[in-house]
Amino acid sequence: MKKYFILIICFVVINASLVKAEEQNKKTAFAVVSYGYLPSLFTNSLSRELPSNLFTQIRFVAKNDDMTSILVKKFIDSLAEIKQSQEIGVIGLVFVPGELSFREYIDISKHVAILNIAPLAPPDDTSKEAKELFKARVLKQVTRLASLLTGVEECPFFLCGMFDCKTLKELDTKSRNLCPPCQLKIEQVMIRSNLYLAPPGETPPDREGQ
Repeated sequence: MKKYFILIICFVVINASLVKAEEQNKKTAFAVVSYGYLPSLFTNSLSRELPSNLFTQIRFVAKNDDMTSILVKKFIDSLAEIKQSQEIGVIGLVFVPGELSFREYIDISKHVAILNIAPLAPPDDTSKEAKELFKARVLKQVTRLASLLTGVEECPFFLCGMFDCKTLKELDTKSRNLCPPCQLKIEQVMIRSNLYLAPPGETPPDREGQ
């Protein structure tokens, strides 16, 4: 009888550990919200690439309504309502073309950023090469904005993903990845927040040792 009781206790402990691990894997650090009709190639690309860039899980939300004006501050409030309690921030993706269209907006206090992907579109976005270029530009900018929401500052190294590019040529030149010092900062943020996602084949660092 005692042996069965010990086996039951072990089963309960193991099962609780598995449930906890599963819940941890579902925790997201960021929500990426797309507004209006954005091709699925963007969300598909971001869902594949962003987690490895930021060492965490990402939640994606699609909204059918368009952002047709540049009343950014009102838009920020609606994005802030989407943020879940454990999440670090929310990034809204919009497509607002025109000469007066904004590039991006970030409100650290509300944990929200907006990226207008219209200025990132190549003149001819129908070819396969242009679509790949467009996706790469969006990925780089979302990575940088998400990192800024964690408190990591922009990097002076022109190839780092945290470098603030002033031209599309600079954006196309820089890497989608962070330089080692910036990467370490992001990893430490995710570990402290209990939101760290280890790359495949790697063991998560000891949180207490950070």
